Amino acid sequence: MPELAITVDVDVEGGLVELDHIHADLDQDQPRHLCKRRRACCTLDGRAAARHLWDQGSAGAVKTWVPPRFEERCADPLFDRHDAVSMPSWGRFTAEYLALFRDFRHFRAENCKGVFACGDGHPVIVLPGFLCCDPMTSHFRGLLEGLGYPAAGWGAGINLGPTAASLSAVEALLQQITADRYGERASLVGQSLGGVFARSLASHHPTRIRRVITVCSPFRLPTATRLEPIYRLLSPLHHGQDAVLQGLAAPPPVPTTAIYTVTDGVVAWTSCVDEPGWGRENVAIAGAHTTMLENPEAVRVITDRLARPANPGVTSPSTPYRRLPGG
Repeated sequence: MPELAITVDVDVEGGLVELDHIHADLDQDQPRHLCKRRRACCTLDGRAAARHLWDQGSAGAVKTWVPPRFEERCADPLFDRHDAVSMPSWGRFTAEYLALFRDFRHFRAENCKGVFACGDGHPVIVLPGFLCCDPMTSHFRGLLEGLGYPAAGWGAGINLGPTAASLSAVEALLQQITADRYGERASLVGQSLGGVFARSLASHHPTRIRRVITVCSPFRLPTATRLEPIYRLLSPLHHGQDAVLQGLAAPPPVPTTAIYTVTDGVVAWTSCVDEPGWGRENVAIAGAHTTMLENPEAVRVITDRLARPANPGVTSPSTPYRRLPGG
């Protein structure tokens, strides 16, 4: 029997198995029809090489595709794969959605009786969280309008992630609002994923944005969330993700406030905290991720920061406070 020697080079990261330097040490005395079209078999489940061996063997490389591991398919800068970020527990995740039924009515009633800082009339854009839309932030925007802010939703429907259409819509809205008000800069308030978009927008359009306030927004990547499978299911739509990640590479050059809760059950709270620096602050508030935009303490912080002057170094007269109409 002739001897067959095969050298196998495995490149796992590339998803390819390379059979290189295939050499068949065949008996020269054999009839040609016995040497011709002889198949080489590698050790990968006994499968035959993709090309036939002729006489003394085939020179060159033979490649066959091997599906990459699940971890390699999912590897991206968004989600933690090395347990460096703590995943919210299932218990806290369940409690988040119980809070929707338990806290919303109570918070809204308390906000109607609250006293908040009056606005100076500059425009505010509110960006909803993942799988949320403008009607879900309408009560909060109505509260801002009662304080003197012309508040607008993002106008891009349901937030399905960084789709090209949604990013284009909010950029167009920002340009329209600032142009209609003769170049006056707008403030951005973003809940969860909406806050991630807000910081990216501020990096791309710093001359149009006055201040960014994020509410439980995981802008420090990688993060961890129980909603990752849904986000990945929608990832074929995320044609604007690279632009968002580019905007998150450095802190935006405008004043920022990051509101977070250490009991966050949706995203890792550590990814919602900004690094110390000029014009950056972090505010911890007790409460749930899903109801934080209605939390009276969060509303108090948001309205106070919106009422501050555009330039942190400028001293302004004391801010008046107002009870909301109907409160």
